[in-house]
Amino acid sequence: MPLVVSDPNMLDQALTGLMDRFTRQLPAHSHIQVEATLAGDQLKLQFQSQPDPSRSPPAGSGRPPLRKSLGKLLSLQPETGSLSLNMDVTKHLFQVLGGKLQVKDDHHKGEVLTVFLPLQRAGSHTGKPF
Repeated sequence: MPLVVSDPNMLDQALTGLMDRFTRQLPAHSHIQVEATLAGDQLKLQFQSQPDPSRSPPAGSGRPPLRKSLGKLLSLQPETGSLSLNMDVTKHLFQVLGGKLQVKDDHHKGEVLTVFLPLQRAGSHTGKPF
């Protein structure tokens, strides 16, 4: 598989933060489906939450956790005390890394995050491979 071309430290921090935010909002006993595929000259990573169908969620747990904006950059999830970058800032961070972040909220399936990252072209040695 071709190498991702980006700043490895920033990419690691961005993906770790994104996964932390994504997993904190999942109901108990949920699963995450991760799919990695090639999309042209990019690597496509798709993360989708899947509730455990054998367990019925407690009443009122079908709604996403409340997030409060703290200025233009941060958001707070009061139930957990989790502090994270807001989604617009996170999307911009992935643009700086040469990629793209798409977020879709499906009320039946949950949130779907799709990350596109640039790949090193054959014979090209520019950028820092991750």
